[in-house]
Amino acid sequence: MMANWTLLNVGNPAGEKSFADWGLNNLVKTTSSQAQDIVTFTADGAPFDAPNLFTFSSTCIIKKNGIQWFVGRVTMIPRAGSPSSESMSYELAGPWWYLDNLVFQQTWKTIDGETEDLIDTLKSRIILNQDIAGEKLSTGEMISEVLSYAIGHGAPFQVGSVTPSLMVPFSEVVDRSCAEIIKAMLRWTPDAVTFFDYTTSTPTLHIKQRSACVPVSFPVTEEQLAAGINITPRYELQVPAVVLKFEQENSINDEQWTSVTVQTAGGSGAEFGALIMTIQLGGSHVTYQSQKVKTQAIAENDPAWWEKKLKWLADPNITGLVITDGQKKDSEGELSDKPREIIEGAAPSWKQEPIASEDSTEEIQVTAYFSFKIVSSTGAESYPELQPISCRVAGTTLNTKTYTQVTSVTEAEEIPGGLADSFYATLSVLQYDGTLVLTEEECGGEAQIGKLLNLTGGIPEWATMNAQIQGVTENVDSGATQIPFGPAEHLSPQDMVELLRSNRERVPSWRLNERTTGKASGGGGKVEGGHLTDNENASGAPAPMKKMVVASSGSSQFTADGGTLSGSFAGEAFGWQNVVVCDGGVEKNMKVLGTTPV
Repeated sequence: MMANWTLLNVGNPAGEKSFADWGLNNLVKTTSSQAQDIVTFTADGAPFDAPNLFTFSSTCIIKKNGIQWFVGRVTMIPRAGSPSSESMSYELAGPWWYLDNLVFQQTWKTIDGETEDLIDTLKSRIILNQDIAGEKLSTGEMISEVLSYAIGHGAPFQVGSVTPSLMVPFSEVVDRSCAEIIKAMLRWTPDAVTFFDYTTSTPTLHIKQRSACVPVSFPVTEEQLAAGINITPRYELQVPAVVLKFEQENSINDEQWTSVTVQTAGGSGAEFGALIMTIQLGGSHVTYQSQKVKTQAIAENDPAWWEKKLKWLADPNITGLVITDGQKKDSEGELSDKPREIIEGAAPSWKQEPIASEDSTEEIQVTAYFSFKIVSSTGAESYPELQPISCRVAGTTLNTKTYTQVTSVTEAEEIPGGLADSFYATLSVLQYDGTLVLTEEECGGEAQIGKLLNLTGGIPEWATMNAQIQGVTENVDSGATQIPFGPAEHLSPQDMVELLRSNRERVPSWRLNERTTGKASGGGGKVEGGHLTDNENASGAPAPMKKMVVASSGSSQFTADGGTLSGSFAGEAFGWQNVVVCDGGVEKNMKVLGTTPV
């Protein structure tokens, strides 16, 4: 180690000391995109059973010439011993460790069991790319929300550049770590890398796409060839076209259909090697409640209208019917303004609150005065006195039609714009895959994640290949730096099979409304029955004329009709009993002879 290397173990009373004073060597740092950065070193010669220099989970800060070089927590303390040597090693993990070890939770609106108010509740059921208001989030905004959540729970880093910003479909996952959510977002931008800048007092996390990374060049020399270099152009990973087919299943009540929206980039999709993906999006779903209603005018002074209400008025013995002074009154006894009555169907419940609304229905009583003539079967005529007769009907302002209301509606998920172009811009570029090993007196640190690697002095294409650096391993003691570059192997985004598999594993969410309303989505809305129906039309007043028949077990009978009594019980003896017969409103006495009471 030529530079001045120091280590501070936070909380350790020993304070900041040089590596030599701590008795440490074999310092190695490995940084990785979308994974934990790892630093290891050895307390060489320390007794196998000596107390730990640094306790598990404590934080260490390593500086090079006074500049912060790494910050991490102690995650492993391996011990080794043999007859000839003993040692203790330490492994530190960078801030990505906190993202790997914290389950992300989203705020949902839920209904309080006691007050029925909406309250904020953290849930590990996650709707990706949706905020608490139900609005769409880009991939970069979703990543920022996750990072803020981790920092709010004590993760020791800050957020720098986050360049991915695609509008992508909603997706639902459960019980995922913060790191898993970030990786899910970065699947939509396969050329993105993550890295920490440790030179800031609080390490700064950057997430950059290829276009935002800075090129760095190294000459191809015999020394480097001797140290190690391999490079492979990945022609097979280039795609000639990207075709995305967004499917949406829509419905209105029980009628369903599927709509397809196609995005293409680079070609038609008929080419060999073309990337074709079918992406399921949430469609629109609407449920209607309908109610048929048939009405007719209330004609309170029309005999024909009353004959339909009071069936006895249609008796052929009743003639000369005259109806006057018809009135309609509500349940409060006030005159009603309802011009019609329901004769078929029912009043839609959603038209009834309040009663004073433009469309309303209520039970009303219709009353009028009747005069008429009754002619008996013998021709006798009688004229009942003018009298009020009434009936009840379902009075309404509704017309004859089918009324509908929306009981449940789910809007279609927005189709992401430019997604095919973004994929094509990444996947159509020729990627170079390989590893470069640099051997220096001391690791220069020039090659880092977030930079693009070019090699000069070799094949001309290498000078502009802009290969993405995916990780760096620096062995400080030996001065060797190993630089893997190329596509992100841990995600395999350029592998068509893996990319298609990641899309197949995506689960669309049907809870988009539930997160903001606290009410479960799906199914139809609440459906209520009718308010008043034609079956609630009450019967009218009793008829003023009745026909009565008294019969024996045989064929003999008495008939009281319009005041005339006729018939006999041949050979049968009955006792006397008074029978009241109502004839045109006038009581008649009738005695039946016999020994058995009737």
